[in-house]
Amino acid sequence: MKKIIMSLALVFLLMGFVSARPVFDCSNYNISFLGTTNVGGGYYNWSYEVCQKDDPAISHWDLEACICDGYSIGECMNARIIIDYGSSLGDIDLEYGTDPHTGIIGFKFENWTDDFPDGCETFWIVISISQEEPKDVGLKAGEIGNVCIYGPISGPAHEDITVPEFLTPAIALAVLLTTPAFAYLLVKKRK
Repeated sequence: MKKIIMSLALVFLLMGFVSARPVFDCSNYNISFLGTTNVGGGYYNWSYEVCQKDDPAISHWDLEACICDGYSIGECMNARIIIDYGSSLGDIDLEYGTDPHTGIIGFKFENWTDDFPDGCETFWIVISISQEEPKDVGLKAGEIGNVCIYGPISGPAHEDITVPEFLTPAIALAVLLTTPAFAYLLVKKRK
């Protein structure tokens, strides 16, 4: 019985030394919907404010959306589904897909030049959707596992948008390679 008690005491002692890190405090961060603005031509500017009160710095944040499913940001921009995006922080990157950290499917805003400063910054995306619906947003700050999920807040409504097939590189390349041959055959046939 003494061995069992000693073993349990040792286990509890070791658990104290290898205890999990403190719970990440999401109250240091916030994401708010600022609104949409009709910018003309069937496009709408969706604006969000992302705030940080203290370190660790935000590495990226996500907006749930389902308008570019199966397509890259480049393909969605070429198809004029997305025409602009940006931030008060300057140049940023925008990705579309499932964020492995937050699990949110949608837009991932990231790669600003410097660490995210304490305070609030504005982010926007100009898209061809005006209707709102409740969406989740999330962020990652500092180490892996420091994740906050907020919501629902207003985001772009689900819309099944098809990117035209000619925008994919393989089809565009096939069209370019076959057009001169087709023109040659037409000219040759007329002679």
